[in-house]
Amino acid sequence: MPIRKRTGTWHYRFWEDGHEYTGNTGVAALEVTGHNKTEDRKAERNKAAAAVVENKARELVRNGRAQELKLHVKPFSEAAASFLEWADGEHADKPNTAKRLRTSFASLSRFFGKSPVSAILRGHVNDFKAWRRKEHAVQEVTIRHDLHALSKAYGYFIDHNWARENPVDGVDIPSDKDAVRMYILSREEEERYFATAR
Repeated sequence: MPIRKRTGTWHYRFWEDGHEYTGNTGVAALEVTGHNKTEDRKAERNKAAAAVVENKARELVRNGRAQELKLHVKPFSEAAASFLEWADGEHADKPNTAKRLRTSFASLSRFFGKSPVSAILRGHVNDFKAWRRKEHAVQEVTIRHDLHALSKAYGYFIDHNWARENPVDGVDIPSDKDAVRMYILSREEEERYFATAR
């Protein structure tokens, strides 16, 4: 039987091309007792939901994507280093973008440290926002930049099977409407300006 009860949850177990694949569906394995129709229906729904998870796992294996069945546990600090190295190459034509990401990740890496990227949730991202406000007294626009950097990194993490979802999704990102933007002229630009003004 492909679905079986183990440690209170439904687990799948199947073979494909002579290889065994097993995993926890994460769905509670409830008992059908026959004494409570509501509870029995819930138990049946859970079993059906577990079967859906098992079918998706089979589909991944059949499509040559078995590596996606299990996340690779990656500490945030290591994942961040890989992401920043990728960003340096990806934004070689815009070095300030890569520099801005590195600036944000100085704080992000300090806060999240060695936590697995897959274990970081929206609540942890909100805790990061509070930490930046309290510990560093940064402007809201700085937190905005940090969260955009983190969100971009999670796209990279998901593509590498280090996380399933982006914890920044659903988090309130501060507005940049009060941000003051300044363009500082280089010496050459300043000289050209005054030469033209004369």
